[in-house]
Amino acid sequence: MNILIETKYFIYDLKNFLNPKYKFIRSKLNVILGANALRITLFKIPKFFFCYFNKNRIKNLINSNKEFYISKNYEYFTTNININEKDILNLLDNLGSCSNSGALIESKGGEERIHIDKRNSYAKYFKLKGFNEKKISKLFGYKVLSKILKYCSILYGSKVSYNDISFSLVKTKGENSNSYWHSDSFYPVVKGFLCLTDITKNDSPFEFSEASTKFSFLNKIYNAWALYKHPQKSNSPRIVDKNLISQIENNKISMIGNKGFIYVANTSGLHKKGNDKSGKERVLLSFEVERYSLAKRIKRSFSLI
Repeated sequence: MNILIETKYFIYDLKNFLNPKYKFIRSKLNVILGANALRITLFKIPKFFFCYFNKNRIKNLINSNKEFYISKNYEYFTTNININEKDILNLLDNLGSCSNSGALIESKGGEERIHIDKRNSYAKYFKLKGFNEKKISKLFGYKVLSKILKYCSILYGSKVSYNDISFSLVKTKGENSNSYWHSDSFYPVVKGFLCLTDITKNDSPFEFSEASTKFSFLNKIYNAWALYKHPQKSNSPRIVDKNLISQIENNKISMIGNKGFIYVANTSGLHKKGNDKSGKERVLLSFEVERYSLAKRIKRSFSLI
């Protein structure tokens, strides 16, 4: 063990302990002392409060909206909206700048059997010009959008409003780092996708492993990733324990649906882009809830949906 590096990591860990942008503990000593476990526990507190104070409201929301499906552990939900070709063309005709961040080819996981063809693989994230609240409400429908925000609040563990969400258009093809099972963070992160094309089991569907947001599971993953050594290690944990793959796959849910299908998940849980068997381009409207500090999450956890 390099004492200087270990000391540096130890100080970084303490300095950024409550910083949600600091993805995982790096110091071996802090891993042994259970620092990851404490962070995960603290960031689960807002969801505990929110679900407690909104218990009856959540129950009524779920019972009165059968067109929405939410998982037993409040890890993901799905629904459908009517979307026509004109709406899709309006989105595709108003694309802004493009970024490839979030699905880098070189980021490694622990499972190396996935073939990544750098010439024919991409994950492009486009900003949307003029995609304001009025256009968003028109696309989703005001009532449906209101319900989506409430369901997002359940997954997030504190109240979510329109201003908390950012949108982008995503085009992906082939394999990339998101083809590996991974967790976006040690605390609830809410991401959603509206399918602008039909998605079958061959078209790289979004896949989620149920019950992977549980404390014991997250703690195991983040402890392992802190100690995982790879020259091109991604900032978000990829699965390094190959013995976990079968367990993860057994709990896998594939998000398959037609144009207009919406799926939203707490992506602290293990998820990945399904294997590309068709070679088709996926086109999705992506949205994400802003990742707030623990203090702000706790403050919002007392709000009612």
